[in-house]
Amino acid sequence: MGTFKFACKMLKREKKQAMSYGITVLFTVFVSFVFFNIINNDALMDQTAAASGGSFSQVSVPLSSIIAFVVIMFCGLMMVYANSFFCTHKTKEFAILAMSGSSFFDSTLYLFYQEIIISLIALPLGYLIGMAGAVGVNSIMYQYMHVNKSIFMIPIRAYTDTLMTIVILFFVTMLGDSGFVYRHDIQTLLQYSHEKVVDQKLPSYLPPFIYIFAIILLVTTPYSPTGFVFPCAVGGVGAAYVLSQTIPELLRKIKSKRLGHTLDLVSLSHLSTSLTNSGALILVYVVTNVCMSAMIIAQRNSPREYMTAIIAYIVMTILLSITIMYKYAAETMKRVKAFSNLYKIGCTRKKIASYIKKEVILFYTLLVLIPIVYLTIVMVQVYMHTPDTLGLIVMLFGVDIIPQMILAMITYYIYKKNVYTEIGEVL
Repeated sequence: MGTFKFACKMLKREKKQAMSYGITVLFTVFVSFVFFNIINNDALMDQTAAASGGSFSQVSVPLSSIIAFVVIMFCGLMMVYANSFFCTHKTKEFAILAMSGSSFFDSTLYLFYQEIIISLIALPLGYLIGMAGAVGVNSIMYQYMHVNKSIFMIPIRAYTDTLMTIVILFFVTMLGDSGFVYRHDIQTLLQYSHEKVVDQKLPSYLPPFIYIFAIILLVTTPYSPTGFVFPCAVGGVGAAYVLSQTIPELLRKIKSKRLGHTLDLVSLSHLSTSLTNSGALILVYVVTNVCMSAMIIAQRNSPREYMTAIIAYIVMTILLSITIMYKYAAETMKRVKAFSNLYKIGCTRKKIASYIKKEVILFYTLLVLIPIVYLTIVMVQVYMHTPDTLGLIVMLFGVDIIPQMILAMITYYIYKKNVYTEIGEVL
């Protein structure tokens, strides 16, 4: 059987994995299209500079364009992590190819065929949904900014820039795929080894100090819409390091004192590893989440920037949350052998499910509760000075909490399915 036929056959057999990656590609196309529409839409330009006949060099780049560009970059980050997760489920196919005498090039080509098929299906669907999304965004922003122009007029560059972005991301993911295949021989493809925990980079006292210091700044700084940005940026860094360094250290200490409690030993050990290994993503997520909420308040008097910041906050929170989920789900693939060994020595499926549930719930609860302290302080002050922002406040809290609840359930399902699959193979 040729590589192309084998790739198509396995793609049909692994429909759920293909759909998961395809949805990610579709979502990337959709978000990129919507925000390229914002960047290239003449009706949303700096109207004063444009009306004066100023050249491009005289027109400053709007903050909304910078925000839109950052969102598109995060889309790329999510797609790369989704691709990495996609590869981790292909290890047995790679092992089959390697044992049948296929070369490194054939294994890479196998992934290329699968991903190009998925992308060719997801791309047109992403464009269609993106066009509908762009019309919806135009409708909201035109109404808010009092722009009299057809909401169905979408810049041509939104189409071309989106296509160029997807092509670039596709080549980046293929480079990552070839690296993944090259780094794994047959033995490592058949059985993962545990990833070593990275040592802390900051003194243990520093993350809590930064976290508390930022809270003091927020409480003591006189109210100003733009005054929240700096304390939130500092607090975001502190909260991220508390999640990825301080809490794992506390969990390891608690675990060492409660060795008699198997549930604590298993769940806390894996939770500590997950928080540490996801440190970089958690840093990006928390800083972006906290700073974007402060930026929304700071841009209330600039209609375009304000609306773009709200849309970007929603999209970036969801994007980064999904990226963290992919990273976390990839981490769980390294633990299936440990749960398999527990099952061999008499641990029941029900008890294993309880270990997984506790770990997942704690992970997502901490991910929400640690940063939300800053959002709460900011929004209480905003409501006290501008009560008409209640709807905005409810929306920000909803975007912060609801996606994490949904992703926690998805993660639990993926985690348990992977473990139960391994246990089934043991039987």
